Amino acid sequence: MKQYAAICLLAAALLAPGCAPLQKPLVLDRVGPAFAQHASADAKGTLIVFSAFDVHAHFNDLPYRRFYSDYEVLSEDGRLLQTVRNQQGLAEAPRHVELPAGAYRIAARANGYGSVIVPVMIAADQVTTVDLGTGHLRRKISMLSSNPVRLPDGQIVGYKADSAASPKH
Repeated sequence: MKQYAAICLLAAALLAPGCAPLQKPLVLDRVGPAFAQHASADAKGTLIVFSAFDVHAHFNDLPYRRFYSDYEVLSEDGRLLQTVRNQQGLAEAPRHVELPAGAYRIAARANGYGSVIVPVMIAADQVTTVDLGTGHLRRKISMLSSNPVRLPDGQIVGYKADSAASPKH
């Protein structure tokens, strides 16, 4: 009987890590445009998300190129507003999404981090850019002195949103 109990205990110890709850996505600080201005809530701005590259091959697309992974635009309270197929025509570029000015949350994949949640501020006639580990914003020297939002490894994600410039709903 002791042998049976020992086998059951060993089996439980080996299987327990597989039953661990799923890891929650990383949640970052709010990202906004470089120079947000006060705007009415009915004006529109643009969102560009450099999400992690899609891990699936696209062999039917010639010439071969990399695609950014798709992402979701959520309301501030987490409701799904739209799923974005993150490619821009034939160019190797992410899609430019026009949204009404306001606060949103982006659920996307970041290189080396898996799923992340990025709160974003969209301002009228401004572009909010989010870089989830692709290195696109690393080349912008102006980002270094702007107190940017960063991933835990220090990679720049985008400009920190100015809460004073947030549109009022």
